[in-house]
Formats: sequence, C-alpha cells, structure tokens
Amino acid sequence: MKKLIVLIAFCVTAFTYAQGPPHEAKDLSATERAGLQTKKMTLALALDTAQSKKAYTVILSQVEKHMVAKETRKERAEDQIPSKEEHLKRMNMRLDSKIAFQNEMKTILTITQFEQWRKIAKKGEMNKKKSRDGHKKGRNMRHKK
Repeated sequence: MKKLIVLIAFCVTAFTYAQGPPHEAKDLSATERAGLQTKKMTLALALDTAQSKKAYTVILSQVEKHMVAKETRKERAEDQIPSKEEHLKRMNMRLDSKIAFQNEMKTILTITQFEQWRKIAKKGEMNKKKSRDGHKKGRNMRHKK
C-alpha cells in the first residue's frame, strides 16, 4: 500500500512539473510583448498617449532585436564555445544597444519619469542577478562534500 501511495505521489508530481507554467511567455509575438511592456511602463510612470506611442515603437524594435538574437543563439551549435573575440564583440553590441535604448527613452520621458524608470530597470537587473547567482550557489552547495 505504501509503495502504491509513493508511486501515485511521484506520478502526480511528475505530471504537474511536465506541464509547465499555465501561461507561456514564449508564445507571445514581438508586438504582444512590446504592447505589454508599454502598458506596464505607462502604469508605472504615468505616461501620456504620445509618450506611450513613442515608447511602444522603441520597445518594439528592442524586442525584435532580442528575438532575432535569441534565434541565432539557438541555431548555433550547442557544443560550440565562442572565442574570446566573439564573446567580446557580442558583449559590446549588447551594451551599445542598451545605451542607445536608454538614450531614446531619455528623449521620450521627462526627467522625473526617466529617473523612476532607471530605478525600476536597476531593480529588475538586480533581481535577475540574484536569482541567477542564487541558482548557482544552490547548485554548488549540493556538490560540496
């Protein structure tokens, strides 16, 4: 009887994890993602309609670039490690893109909105870094003896 209960519990757990989250962000198109990000920004920063429209176009181009880069990473061979020069080139391109995006947002937003946007963006980056570092730390802790 105990074996049956353990087996059922295992199957239920496996099936729930196999289904994944109920909403998949992967299924959203670039326009849908840009629309959602723009609406979130409009709510957080109290943008007017003109600012919202300008922000949408900037965000849409950023999301499209991100999706193209993601596809090229998938197409590249998984066992192929990029050289130091390729890695440096990609990092520079990513940082240049971030700087350009920030400068465009600076022209759209007011000074107070821009400062608030920077705080929100910095907080999001810190949360990503914490979750990534926490995952690595947990993985390393399991392998220590």
